[in-house]
Amino acid sequence: QATSKQQEQLNFLNAYATAYDGHYEDSIKEARHLLDSTDVEMRFRAGALIVNNYALLRQFADGLRQLDQMLGLIEKVKDTELRENGLGVATFLYNQVGQYELSLHYAERILAGSAPERTQCFAGQAKLESLQQLNALPDGDDLIHGVIDQCNAAGERMVANFARGTLARKWAAQGQRAKAVSLLQKHLHEIEGTGYPRLIGDIQSLMAELLLAQGDVANAEKHATAAIA
Repeated sequence: QATSKQQEQLNFLNAYATAYDGHYEDSIKEARHLLDSTDVEMRFRAGALIVNNYALLRQFADGLRQLDQMLGLIEKVKDTELRENGLGVATFLYNQVGQYELSLHYAERILAGSAPERTQCFAGQAKLESLQQLNALPDGDDLIHGVIDQCNAAGERMVANFARGTLARKWAAQGQRAKAVSLLQKHLHEIEGTGYPRLIGDIQSLMAELLLAQGDVANAEKHATAAIA
């Protein structure tokens, strides 16, 4: 009984759920069917999901090609939030590729506008990641805590915990490994509760590295095993 538009919306949500579960190739296959939609915003939305999946698979050439196609539609997209979400996907891909200054440019473009809190949360974390890779994070932690607070306020626990990972890496680089471990341990239950494999694997791997550097081999192995799982 669904209209064709409702069916497309449902198919998009299924493709998104597949990606969230960590099955990125399957998500790409599901989302590709939506690139033929007569609705330009659905084509843009599906394209953004595919770009994100290619970035997570580290298939950067495919991701950049899809990004070009997606950005070619942006002037036809009337929904401001959707346009900014698309730019957010660009910041994520460029960070994964190693184009940190380009990622920072897009993130700051989003943050300079009037994007909703959720979109600003994603852009804020992308900015933190770019700055960290460029060795340009401020000495203080206020910027990172601000992103964590903003993401929590938007209900984005997953992104808030990626930001905590950024903070833990910053502290570890400053020689404060014990403080970094304590931060991650405090939020590990929440991180596991997101059910997002990429976040869980990333934080478990980071915990393993930090604990190994402290000489805690047994617990480092436990977290490394959890990351592999």
